[in-house]
Amino acid sequence: MDDDRTPYGGPLGVAGAVGPAVTTPAGSIAEKNPEKKSGRPRWKDNRVYNLGTLESLKALPRHERKLAAQAYAYTHIEERGKSKEFVAQKLGVSKRMVTTYVDHEKAFRQAKEQRKQDRVRVAEAREQQKAQRQGRVYLKAATETPELVVAGRDTVEDERGRLRRVLDLGPGGAEMDLPALRAHAIERIEADALFWLQNFTKTKNPHWKREKFGGPYQAFPSTSRYPFLPFLFEQFRNQDEPVILVKKSRDMMLSWDVVGFYTHMAMTGQEQEVLFQSETDPKAEELIDYAACLWDQQDEWLKERFPLVKSLDKQRKDTLEFANGSALRSIPQGGNKVRSFHPTEFMGDEVSFQPEAGESYDTVQACAQKVIQVSSAGPGWFEDFTEGDLANDPATVDVMRGVKTWRTKNGLLVIWLHYSAIPERDPLLNPKWAKRERKRYSSQARWDQEQEIKASAGGGERVFAEVMDAKRGLIVIDDPNYQPSPYWNYFGGFDYGKTNPTSFHIYCIDDDGDIVALGEHYQGGNLEPSSHAAMMREMFYFRRVSVIWCDPRIFDLVQAQRTGGYESTAQLFGIKIMRPGTRGESLMIGKVQEMWKESPPRLKICCPRGISWEKKQEGTFNFGCPNLLWELYNARFEEATAAQLLNKNAPEGIAQKNNHALDDLTYALNSEPTVSKPTKDVQWAKALKARRDAGKPMDINTLAMLWKREQAQREQAGGIQWR
Repeated sequence: MDDDRTPYGGPLGVAGAVGPAVTTPAGSIAEKNPEKKSGRPRWKDNRVYNLGTLESLKALPRHERKLAAQAYAYTHIEERGKSKEFVAQKLGVSKRMVTTYVDHEKAFRQAKEQRKQDRVRVAEAREQQKAQRQGRVYLKAATETPELVVAGRDTVEDERGRLRRVLDLGPGGAEMDLPALRAHAIERIEADALFWLQNFTKTKNPHWKREKFGGPYQAFPSTSRYPFLPFLFEQFRNQDEPVILVKKSRDMMLSWDVVGFYTHMAMTGQEQEVLFQSETDPKAEELIDYAACLWDQQDEWLKERFPLVKSLDKQRKDTLEFANGSALRSIPQGGNKVRSFHPTEFMGDEVSFQPEAGESYDTVQACAQKVIQVSSAGPGWFEDFTEGDLANDPATVDVMRGVKTWRTKNGLLVIWLHYSAIPERDPLLNPKWAKRERKRYSSQARWDQEQEIKASAGGGERVFAEVMDAKRGLIVIDDPNYQPSPYWNYFGGFDYGKTNPTSFHIYCIDDDGDIVALGEHYQGGNLEPSSHAAMMREMFYFRRVSVIWCDPRIFDLVQAQRTGGYESTAQLFGIKIMRPGTRGESLMIGKVQEMWKESPPRLKICCPRGISWEKKQEGTFNFGCPNLLWELYNARFEEATAAQLLNKNAPEGIAQKNNHALDDLTYALNSEPTVSKPTKDVQWAKALKARRDAGKPMDINTLAMLWKREQAQREQAGGIQWR
């Protein structure tokens, strides 16, 4: 480096001191650990650098020079309010470089603070695990300060001390007698269901032996263990949300949360009728049994304050009735089962696995003040009903780690609850939990469905996801300026659905046999064939299409006519280039996998940047095929049960769910589209490349001779022939 330049390429500008010395925070600019060879150095102590003279800069190691400049720029601009021009002049660099220094230092400090917070969360999670192993549980009082209450081996504090601690009444609470403390407790209990659950009753833990607790009855999980509980109960209380739809990972205690909320409502309210619906009678009765457990595990004075109409041993298995006229009832699945009741509140448990859950919802929402639907992931009515309004979305809101919300097309609240919302299961804090639990599942598909909340994982293993992840940048054409040649062959694939979406894609094939999916029409809504045909004709590349390969069944003469006779469904579209395609999913799968094995892949799909293919989104896209990509990525092999595999081979087809675009791709590929004939210009370019590859002379005279010969051949053929 020359003496008249700084280490950053610009003139030093000012000799001498450039300002006050910069004291760097711990871990920012200090002595470097000599064992660290790359990346941000590790520091042993704080040091103060004077950036004033060229000699002081040159005296620093190369990496420390940049860090010192970053710290200087950040300190003077962000903390002392100096201008970028001032700092740029002092350091002898451009304002743009100063901005870069500030951004880098800011990112470093933010990352350092985040690492610090992560260490604190990990320490808290480990402390909780240690407390659990020792038979302890965390309770959280109204002050949001966790209190450790020892259960089992340790002494149990007297009731007055416990009430004073839980109620957190301050110095005045020490003078209150027991009746006054109980009165304060009842006032708080009636106002807050979560406060009652976490402090005045116990839950039954069926996994108490595996988790090494001292007994089956444990205090309700605290907010420190389940940070999402306050948010959930706030939504349960919110009267502006008449319907709440919750998609969750397995074993999140969410069903217990809803039962606890409604037990509190029935216990403290008047004339409340709550209806629980689950898959079977035993499962529905478990919800009532849990509600009875919550009531029974209270202190006697609370049972006297909120009495039952008769003792637990005289209540029906499917009913829990209170003396205030409120009742909890349970029923098994079935749309008609709900019609006999007129509940004020309704809970549907695991509705993804209730075939008639949609009918039950439509029946009960007319009379219930609030409906809460809870389920793990699974294909069906609930998955379709909880789809967001992608057309108007910024929708998805990250509430906290592992918790998201969005709105359905009807404006209903959807809550997405992932296992990472529990700190001891969070992969960032405890990566061993997910690895250990994954081993319990028979396949990755089952894990994805049960824990990752992926309803499309309901079949077997994924068909194309692995290669799409590995070659995403090669398979997907995301350049909005991409233009296919007008001289290629264009063809279409078409799958008609009356109640399911109708799928139509435009493909083109070049002279090398490579195929590109250009645009799509993917639309449901029980539209007439003429409406679909009109939208298809408006697509940009439709006029170039020479043939559309379709499901051969739409050519059957099944549509009766008023004038007599029959016509096919294909005739209703009025598109004369429709032809019967070749069916066979296994053949299509083999072709796609073979085309994607090559490098570069020979099947490409357009989806410009800005169009997401993370979810299904119906519509007509002149350029882009998001639904085809979505279906390919989520396609899974059919999965047979163990009993079915005893009598037949494992299925080789794709699960018959969200496969409409795959069907039209099947007809298009299996019908062997014709490879485009190269144009004369392409043939000329290939001839030149062949001579070059063969090492033949390519001097200017040779090129001129070849060009004249080519021109003469074109003139004899009557002009340029493009085909």
